[in-house]
Parts: sequence; C-alpha cells; structure tokens
Amino acid sequence: MSLKDARIIVGQMRELYTKGLNPKIYFSEEVSEATLQYWLDKYVSTLRSNTQMLYKSVLYNSMHTEFKSVPISNISISSWVSFFDKQEKANPKKARVLLVQLKSMLNWCMSRQFIASCEAMKLSSNSVDKGANAGSRVLTYYELAKIWTALEKSKIVSSNKILHQLILLYGCRLS
Repeated sequence: MSLKDARIIVGQMRELYTKGLNPKIYFSEEVSEATLQYWLDKYVSTLRSNTQMLYKSVLYNSMHTEFKSVPISNISISSWVSFFDKQEKANPKKARVLLVQLKSMLNWCMSRQFIASCEAMKLSSNSVDKGANAGSRVLTYYELAKIWTALEKSKIVSSNKILHQLILLYGCRLS
C-alpha cells in the first residue's frame, strides 16, 4: 500500500470514528456464520431457555450452513430471495418466521455496529409468505350450551354476564 493510499484510509477511519462508528468493524467483512454466532453468543444466550431453543431451531439450523464463508454485506438481494423461495416451498409459515427472526438478528448486529448493512433488510415479511388463509367456523349447539352454562355458573358481574349472553344470542358482527 502506498503512503498516499494509507493517508486516505486513515482519513476515512478518522471520519468514521468521529461519527461514532468503529472503523475496525466497519471495514471488516464479517461472514454470515460469524455474524450468526456473534448474535447467538451475545444476545440469544441472555434470553430464556425456550426462546433460545426457538431461535436456534428456526434461525440457526436454517442459516448456519447456507451462506458459509460469504461476507454478509456481499450477499445480494437475489440470493436472499432465492434462499427464501426455497424455504417457502418447504414450509411457508417457517419461511416467514425465519425472515422475521433474520431481520431481528441483523438489526441487532447493525445496532452494535458488528455489520454495516445487509440486503436482506429490504425484504418484507409479506414478500415471503402471503399469510394464513382465514377460515370460517361456527360454534356447534353443544359448544354454545357449554359456554352458556359456564357463564351462568361464573361469578362475574351480572352486566358482563348479560353482555356475553347477548353476544352469543345475536352475534357480534362488524358490519
């Protein structure tokens, strides 16, 4: 490296430092597996055991081998889209949860300045899975009778009891 290039880089690093950014982290090309491991060690390890298990089962198991030894800032949006298309074919609901957890992880790492940016942040959760289809279900007479008797036996205020019974009789419609 020439002295002229070194002076330019030092100026860039000084500017980053005055902005509050760590130049070492900013210029480092953290690979995706290192970013994931950093997040697991520093953040997930502080959570409850069930939450840790959830993150490890969804995010870690899906991501730890996918973009091995590739800097996370170099993964293109098209690579992310093809990855989530593959995940969506396997399990649409898991793909949506995976994207939400991935964005949470990336947001956390960016706020700690471990990574500068990531193209996956441009994806919206609606682009991965269109969501569950709403079904229609009507309570049976037996289920209605159980609710009615439970209301009768409960010790709630009579105005609340009457309100619930009226809702059962006439229905609670939005239109």
